[in-house]
Amino acid sequence: MPAAPASELPLPRFAALLREYRGARRLSQLELSAASGVSQRHLSFLETGRARPGREVVLRLAAALGLPHRAADELLTAAGFPPLTPAAPPAEAAALVERALRLYLDLHEPFPAVAADRCWEVRAANRAFERLVQALGNARWNPGRPGGINLLRAALHPAGIRPFIANWDEIAAETWRRAAADALEPGGSDLRAVLAELEAHVPAVLRQPARARPLLPILPVRLATPVGVLSLISVVATFGTAQDALAEDLRIEAFIPADAATEAFFRAAAG
Repeated sequence: MPAAPASELPLPRFAALLREYRGARRLSQLELSAASGVSQRHLSFLETGRARPGREVVLRLAAALGLPHRAADELLTAAGFPPLTPAAPPAEAAALVERALRLYLDLHEPFPAVAADRCWEVRAANRAFERLVQALGNARWNPGRPGGINLLRAALHPAGIRPFIANWDEIAAETWRRAAADALEPGGSDLRAVLAELEAHVPAVLRQPARARPLLPILPVRLATPVGVLSLISVVATFGTAQDALAEDLRIEAFIPADAATEAFFRAAAG
């Protein structure tokens, strides 16, 4: 029997991604069918690998699911189509994003600020944050993982900065809720792996979703350091939008002094 042409072969990767993305959005097949204009029967065939989508169908499904650039490109690639976003962004655009990011972080001096990706890996930091890292001990910021800093591991792992966080229960509960919400988004498998790694270190009571309470845009942080308690307010904001493919995964976390003593400490440390 002759082999089936490539255009007729099943797409298990596409089918799995489509099911994952629909599940992350908590949509039924009927709801996604209504939002995308793709028949529920065809959608069922796509999710079981019994049908192959055209490029226009993939784009309609991605739009109906509200997928960010990265996830939409992943869906297109799995269906055998080229991504919308170039693999390597134009050097000029990448340089502009880098410049804007660095300027944002530097303008927050003398107070700490970092930029982290969707897995909470620190991609850039200002000098004030670097001084804070040194004050608490470099090894505390990457427990069990030599190299870069992951803010989740640093805050939640017992060998991280957890012993210095005076209000750790509050920080752990809110941090877990934020990360768990991000992990439900399309393409959140990497973040889910990090959470699975840390789950044993966070009591179950702190990992419960508090559905009645919205995620807070700010979070108080109290660090018990050798020089005294530093009271900070953590503010998390997105650097990019769904239209900014170069920066859509970046998050800015800026720390603001919550009292005069903490402000004085960071101003003095800056020299």
